[in-house]
Amino acid sequence: MNDLDQYAAVVLANVPQLTDVQFAALADYAKRGGGVGLALGNRIEKDRYNSQFFADETGLLGVSLVEIESEPAEHREQGVFIANATLESPWLQRFRAERGAAFTTARFSRWWKVKMADDKKPKAEVGEDSPPKDELQKEEVERQPAVVLARLQTGAPYLIGGQFGRGNVMMLTSPLDADWSTLLAKPDFVAFVHEWLFQLASRRGERNVSVGQPLVGQMPNAAPPADAGAPTGFVFEGPDGEPHAAKLSGEAAAQLLIFDDTTLPGVYSLRRTQPADEPRLSGKAVVSEKKKAAQPFAAPGRELFVVNADRAESNLVPLADEQIASITADERLQFIREGREIQVAATDELPRHELWQFLFLAFLALLVGEVLMTRKLVRGGHATADADAI
Repeated sequence: MNDLDQYAAVVLANVPQLTDVQFAALADYAKRGGGVGLALGNRIEKDRYNSQFFADETGLLGVSLVEIESEPAEHREQGVFIANATLESPWLQRFRAERGAAFTTARFSRWWKVKMADDKKPKAEVGEDSPPKDELQKEEVERQPAVVLARLQTGAPYLIGGQFGRGNVMMLTSPLDADWSTLLAKPDFVAFVHEWLFQLASRRGERNVSVGQPLVGQMPNAAPPADAGAPTGFVFEGPDGEPHAAKLSGEAAAQLLIFDDTTLPGVYSLRRTQPADEPRLSGKAVVSEKKKAAQPFAAPGRELFVVNADRAESNLVPLADEQIASITADERLQFIREGREIQVAATDELPRHELWQFLFLAFLALLVGEVLMTRKLVRGGHATADADAI
């Protein structure tokens, strides 16, 4: 077990170097979905970082350190700040100047000059003397090309992000203290660090996914390793209350529980298999709605996930003429282009005459007729009685 697994993200703030054993544990942690953040400063040993963290193909991030830079002479009077236009990532846009943030008013005096690596290399061909294909796949770790997420006004990268295995890796070319910048004194400093950490930890467990995306959970450390194809001992319970067997993926040291049939939006939970689940998994039992709702999703021992509904219906882009013709071809639907067309259509559907008036008059006529008939019958009875009396 890796001791780092209990943390969602690990930040190395101006750490001079790591031993080979420490770096191996950190790389394994990142490969399996942990977030690694680097904040460079004056204590960094450049050669050690280039040979470990930024090594070709095996490093966590596709960059290399060159030297420590200071603000150029032409910027010493006005200062060097973060370029506002480079904050294009969704999570960084809240720190733009037009949003009223003070993030871009932090002045930087020094930073690390970084060279971006070229990770777009052709894959090695497997020859006669090469290891088998499955062995190559086990050794290689996918590293996405590094991307500059924010730059200084000089064009130098300030925030660089990448992906190593399943984990996020992000590096700041300036430390988080007040040695090289005034960022620490800005009101947005805490919010920025919070968002940075949140992004680092976002791939550890993606609990909010869209319809059709798989749910991925970590196999608990206390659970014994399972073999491929064997029951995992865990199930995903959907919004309908039905259990679904969890699929197994990954190696014994970092096994993952996966469920890929997320066609129904709602709340899902990952829990241990119970005896009552066996007949339901085999389709031999019908569970009443009262039983399905017996246990809340947030019961102890459950990990929760959310599958969001498809937001395609909320797309406000106007339909093209071909799309309109397609949905109105059978004349079962009518396309309304303007709001006043709804008023016209509603008016056309109204009856030409108010029927309730005629029905009310007919009802009154019946009442009057009934009264007249009653009076006539009463008078006829009195006349007959008088004649008998004479």
